[in-house]
Amino acid sequence: MTQNQSKIIVVDDDSEMREMLEDFLRGLGHQVEGYQLATTAFEDIVSGQMGSSFSASDIDLIITDLSMPEMDGLEFTQRVKKRLPNVPVVLITAHGTIESAIDATKAGAYSYVVKPFKLNELEVTLRQALAHNALQRENSILRGQVSQSWSFQNIIGKSKAMRQVFDLIGRVANASANVLIS
Repeated sequence: MTQNQSKIIVVDDDSEMREMLEDFLRGLGHQVEGYQLATTAFEDIVSGQMGSSFSASDIDLIITDLSMPEMDGLEFTQRVKKRLPNVPVVLITAHGTIESAIDATKAGAYSYVVKPFKLNELEVTLRQALAHNALQRENSILRGQVSQSWSFQNIIGKSKAMRQVFDLIGRVANASANVLIS
């Protein structure tokens, strides 16, 4: 997955900020879905359909404001991380404090950006978050491939001797030393 194919959600009740971020991200080649309210964005994530652009399982990054009506950015981040634990969330706020930055980190935010920010600085943060997400996805895929390659489920055998070998493999599988079964 290249950066230019990234699917990004922007949640901000300030329509000017949201539209500016959407335009900026589209200008970088991303697919973007914008939301005024975190409640609406979360409902779409739960339903699995993000407007007409892409599905919730395709989300690569979420940018959300901290202070919003109905559901703030911290609660939204916590809820999203329960549904999509590997998707990085970047919180933006005009009212940045050390306490809110700590709370954002505890909620699972990837990064915390204080307004006003320079778009090129935000772009660096977003590139890092997208690269982090891509590495996590690749790591997950590779772990699955390794576990399939090194499992013994594809070995065929029903005899008592083979069942004993399978049992022995299961007992020594987590050993940190090399084991020879003969």
